[in-house]
Amino acid sequence: PIFRHQEKERTKQSGAPSSLLLYSNNSTMVTRFFLLLALLAIVSEAFVARPTFGVRTSVAVEPLFSCRTNAKKDKRKRNRENMRKFKTSGKRGTSRRKMMKKALASKARQEEAEFIAKCFISVPAEGEESKK
Repeated sequence: PIFRHQEKERTKQSGAPSSLLLYSNNSTMVTRFFLLLALLAIVSEAFVARPTFGVRTSVAVEPLFSCRTNAKKDKRKRNRENMRKFKTSGKRGTSRRKMMKKALASKARQEEAEFIAKCFISVPAEGEESKK
């Protein structure tokens, strides 16, 4: 930066106003700035993604994706049909272990029912049998 007292000394020495002297220094700085800016623009172009096949390929890609969606729709339809065709009815959750437990439980219930039935059988007394 140029201070005011330095500016006065320059005008005395050269006779030209200091704004012209500063312009000559600024012009080199401005040219350097634009040169740096141009260099930066050139380098940044290397990192920009460009389409390699041109504009027509973007249109050609759409039918391929529509074919994929059609294939997915067909697959869903086939899966639905096969689910209906090979559907198992009522066999879910019946493992061999569960079946054995159910059989043992029903056997235990039956034995207990027989025992309870025997407990409440009323046998007539010896004297009552003759009255009938």
